Amino acid sequence: MKIKIGVIGGGFSGAMLARHLLNSKQNLEIYIFNNDAKFGRGIAYQAQTDSLLLNVPAGKMSAFSNQPDHFVEWLKENNENSSEVEQKFFNRNIYGLYLSALWEETKQLAALSDHILTPIIGKVLQIIPKDGALELQTNELNLSLDFCILACGNALPSHPKFISEKDFNSKLYSGNPWRIKVKEIQPDKEVLILGAGLTMVDAIQVLRSNGFKGKVNCISPHGFKILPYEKSSEAVKSELLNIKTPIRLSEILKLFHQEMRLHPTKIADLVALLRVKSGAIWSNFTHEERDFFMRHLRHKWGVARHRIPPESYSILQDEIKSKSLQIHAGKITAMNFQESTILVEFQERNSKEKRRLSVQHVINCTGPSSDITIPKDDLLFSLFQNGIIQADPLFLGIKTDIKNYQIYSEENYPIYALGNLLKGELWETTAINELRIQCEELAQVLINTFNKQ
Repeated sequence: MKIKIGVIGGGFSGAMLARHLLNSKQNLEIYIFNNDAKFGRGIAYQAQTDSLLLNVPAGKMSAFSNQPDHFVEWLKENNENSSEVEQKFFNRNIYGLYLSALWEETKQLAALSDHILTPIIGKVLQIIPKDGALELQTNELNLSLDFCILACGNALPSHPKFISEKDFNSKLYSGNPWRIKVKEIQPDKEVLILGAGLTMVDAIQVLRSNGFKGKVNCISPHGFKILPYEKSSEAVKSELLNIKTPIRLSEILKLFHQEMRLHPTKIADLVALLRVKSGAIWSNFTHEERDFFMRHLRHKWGVARHRIPPESYSILQDEIKSKSLQIHAGKITAMNFQESTILVEFQERNSKEKRRLSVQHVINCTGPSSDITIPKDDLLFSLFQNGIIQADPLFLGIKTDIKNYQIYSEENYPIYALGNLLKGELWETTAINELRIQCEELAQVLINTFNKQ
């Protein structure tokens, strides 16, 4: 009898997990659910313009941890002849084609095996534990499953409190920064972007690629802090390489400041050394240490950690110099949607001066919402409401046993989680180099479980 598995999410994590599960010697029926037909790519690699680049070079984007050159070799096989291809920043749609090719390979591998792989386009409404199994429900079908994996990808940003519910679907507001309502935006009037992170950089390039000539305003609590990706000329020799866990946050801060004095121009490299062990470090922090990090250090970590390609950085600098982009550090206090304009009031961070803007469109780039307890029409909130999953104490994701990726539940439900849902347990858990390892490890956990049955 085949073991039935449901994978919720057909982006990178869901598709790569399915691929690794094909290594099982037990016969499997794998059902993988996605909101659209582009399995494998996820929303990140279905960009609205080809001008959006990967934020790391090709040499670090392999889908397989044990084949670090896999993406580079695929590029070469597909007529990429540029020199130093490993160091080049390719556009995200090219990476999306790579993932689509892997998905096609996965389907072929499944067809040649004793496994059954069934992709399903549609929204999963509910997962209900029933008689030792899991009943998965969509609008069209009910499935009885033995295991279920939540690989849902990044959620949309939460709507800010200063935007009223009646305006969520307004033509003047793009609540989904990966699907900006470009057809609703007039090319010569001002727009406002909420947030000044990586998604803001993408939004500006989407606007310009679609013919927008007007001024872009941006408001975020800290202003613009993004730096360009820099290739390190030599490996940094640091005591951070020798960190052993568990280690207290105070010890890390002391050591990090010591290393900063020794390597004042290598902060990004020092953070990169910490990031390699960030999951093990974070998982051994106390709740108080995690809370302190989130309140006082999260932004500083993000500045050092999140970089953009030099080409993208140059574009932004040109925008700022020409004053076609103005970035404000401050806090929005009110937003009033009218028929064709939005009136915005905000207080500047440093001067405390109250300012006003009149814009034709607002784009929400405040970052994916990770709090599963916020009421919304999605599977995760439904599972939370029914007591099947629990939020971690800082509301960053789902309480999960990171040793085997199984959700925390007294009933020991055979439900597992991947990717951004593990943010509360691992902190850094959204980049390809982390996701590929999670997919490989969870596949092995499940295969070992199958073998014991």
